[in-house]
Order: sequence, then C-alpha cells, then structure tokens
Amino acid sequence: DIAAAGSHASRGNPLARGRLETPTQSSFGMSSKDARECRLLLRRRDPSNGGLVSKGSSLWLQGSNRSPDSNASNDPAGKLSCSSALTTPAPTPAVHLDCLPEHLLEQVLVLADQADGRLRRVCHRWRWALDARVVQLRPKVLVPELLLRFRALRVLDLSRSSNVSDSNLRALVSVNPTLCTTLVELNLEGCKEVSSVGVEHVGRLRALEQLSLAGLRRVKTSGVAALAGLTNLVRLSLGARACPASTLVAAFAPLGASPSLDLGMCPHVTDRGLASLASITSIQILDLSGADHVSDAGLLSIGKLTRVHTLGLGGCKRLSDVALANVLGGLSRLTDLDISECSQVTDLCVMALAEKLRLESLSMGLCCCMSDESAFALASTHSSCLARLDVWGCDKITNRGVEALTVCSRLQRLSLAGCSKVTDTGVKSIALMESLTSLNLSDLNVTDTGLIDALRPLSNLVQLNLLGCHLLTQAALTQLEQDRKLPLDIAWSNPTV
Repeated sequence: DIAAAGSHASRGNPLARGRLETPTQSSFGMSSKDARECRLLLRRRDPSNGGLVSKGSSLWLQGSNRSPDSNASNDPAGKLSCSSALTTPAPTPAVHLDCLPEHLLEQVLVLADQADGRLRRVCHRWRWALDARVVQLRPKVLVPELLLRFRALRVLDLSRSSNVSDSNLRALVSVNPTLCTTLVELNLEGCKEVSSVGVEHVGRLRALEQLSLAGLRRVKTSGVAALAGLTNLVRLSLGARACPASTLVAAFAPLGASPSLDLGMCPHVTDRGLASLASITSIQILDLSGADHVSDAGLLSIGKLTRVHTLGLGGCKRLSDVALANVLGGLSRLTDLDISECSQVTDLCVMALAEKLRLESLSMGLCCCMSDESAFALASTHSSCLARLDVWGCDKITNRGVEALTVCSRLQRLSLAGCSKVTDTGVKSIALMESLTSLNLSDLNVTDTGLIDALRPLSNLVQLNLLGCHLLTQAALTQLEQDRKLPLDIAWSNPTV
C-alpha cells in the first residue's frame, strides 16, 4: 500500500520520512494501471490527518477491502474500502523513497502532488523532483540559477517579472545552456529594461517558436536583426509602440522564417518599412492594426505576401476602398480579414472582396459608409463559409441586412453592437442562425419579447452580450436561462439597479 501523510513533521508517518509502502517492487514502474491505482489511493483522504491518508488507514492497491492486519479500529466506517472483487496480497517490506531512481521518484511525486503543493516542502530532493516536470513557468522575479531545476521547461513568461534586464537575459542563457534547445516560447512583453543587447542573447535560444517583444522601446534595429538565426520562429510580436524608429521594420527582412508577425499598434510602421517585408514571402499572419502611417503604397507591398491567410488592418484610416478591393482581392488564401475603423471602406469595396475571396472571418466595425448592400453581397457569396462577422457600430445596417445574413449556415459568432437601426424585427430573424455560439447585441433597442423569440431556438449559444440594452428586464433573462439546456454566459447591466 501507498501511505501518504498530511503532516510531514509527524515522525510516525512513513511519507514524512520519505517512505513509500508498496506490495511489489514493480509498482514503481508507473504503468497506466499503476498510475490509476495510485490516483485511487490519493483520492481517499482522511480529513483528521491534514487531508492525506495516514499509515493507520492505509489502502492496499491490489488488495481487498481489508489489509492483512486490518481491524475495526483502523477503518470503522469502511470509508477506505476497495472493491470486494480484489484480492489481498501478502505484505512485503516497505521501500524507502530515497532508494528510487530520479525518474521514478518524479512520477510518484507528481501524482501525489496533484491535489496540493505541500509535498514540495518536505525536502529539497522532493522539490527538485517535482520542479523537473514543470513545462510552463511565469515567475514574478527572474533568478537564472533557480531555473536549473526546471529541466522540462518549454514556455517561459517573463511579462510579470520585475527584474528582467540585459544582464539577467545573458545569465539565463549562459547558466542554462539546455534552454537553447528546449525553450520554444518566450514572452518579454513590457520588460522595459531590455535593450538590443538583451535581445541579442535571446537570439541564442535556437529552438524558439514564439517570441514577444511587445513594449520594448529600447530595442533597436540591430537587436531585432540578431533574431535572424531563429529558424524555427513561427510567431514574432512587437506589440504596442515597440518600434522606436520608422526603419525598425526593415530588420525583419533577414528573418525569412516567421509566418506570423504582430506589429499591432506600432505607430512608426510606414510604407517604407512594409516594402522591406515583401521579401519575407513565408508570412502567413500579419497584424498591422493601428498603423496610422500606412497608406495605399504600403498596401501594395502587402499584396506581394501571397501566403497570408490572416490580415489585421483595423484602424488603418488612410487606406482607400479602391486599393483594399484591388490589392486584397489578389490574396487568394486570405480567410480572416479585419478592416474595422477603416473609414473609407464602402459597399463597393465589400462587394468586390466578396466576389474574389472566400472569407471565414470578417470584421468591419465602425465602417460607417457600409450598408445593407454589403450584407446582401456576403449572403449571396459566403453563405457556406462565413463563420464570424463583426459589424459593430455600422449604423446603416437595418433589419433587412440582418435578415439577409440568415442564409449563412456556418455563422457562429455575430456582433451587431451599436447597429441602432436594428430592432425586434431584425433580432427575431436571428432565430434562424442555429449555428451561433456567440452573439453581441449591446446597445440595441431590443425588448423582452424580441429577445426571447430570437434566442429560444439557438441551442448552441453560450455567450451573449446585452450591455446597454435598456429596454430589457430581469424577467426576460431569467426566462431565457430557464428555457435553455446549456449554460449561457450573459453580460447585462440592469438599468433599474
């Protein structure tokens, strides 16, 4: 039997002394059957002993409901009994945990430590054994030497660490050389003390697949260029205001391996910088949201990235509808497009894109020049492929446009937030969109009757946003939750409270 103690200070407890009792030596091979039996034991806990099973109430993993030396005083209520179909093995001598090889000790302790983390406080060896299985870490303070015991570490998030600097990054790589071949994801978002020197040390982590440098204002072109050796990189993020100079984007040209590039909210990205990206033909995901300086000339460079399937242009207000229709229409692999807040987008642009592309996700929020004609075009060409549509703030969309979208049989996410001309009539037509899982109706003039009639048939709906719907009452939401089989996450504020 495996005996686990709640208080490691108890001298009479075998687990506190590093002991693990078992019927056979082979139990430590931790086969799938052994693992199940170990979990079975660990679930049977004795609250009077700190929450863990004591030696007096031990459970034989391959035994019957009574251990060989059991008596009524050990388990008077029979709470620790196993199935009567099991047989009782002969007792064998206890095995000391310190005699186990490291890899077997790790497996045993990981199973035993699933309920709480107290086992790592028993001794240093147990702590190291448990830490050796950790694959993801988000420390508040970076201590490179302590990372030595996390031998399986693959994901390191330093965005919350308060002391990340160039010297710490140099120590991280030099003290832990194995990270160069094992670490696949590193997040340095918001680490403002890191400069190009620190990023050059990050370039030695050859196994990196995802890297975030968002908010690192001290990183110059030379630092980003040092990442050219990361041939496995599949996602690179600079994030908000991470580009201190308009020429920084040119440093990405030597990379040539990153299919995902996040330049969202980088105000210094210019047409010249985008021209340098045209040589990185492997890019598949590109986010330029908030790039105010990008114009139609920069959009022509994007047109050369023929492998792009996800493109974010939200907030690029200098882009014209003609350029968007002509350039984006040539990206035959494009399936996910965000042109929200592109104020020059018109129905003609949307109709041209609808003819040339087969989009699965389209965001057109605050495209104030767009009307029902765009909805008609999408309904006629994308009825079998469109899965996500966002037209928040498009106040020219009316009930007719919503009714036209009901033919989109695969539509799962729909946002009509702020479409002030959509009333109960349009909302009721949503009842035909049976595939919907997420719906945003915030700031609409919808009533209790319209909402209940619209949502009652939507059995797949799990998320609903009703913020700002002041005509609704609590009674309607209560009735809606009672009629549903699946739980529904509703965002709504009661105006009467």
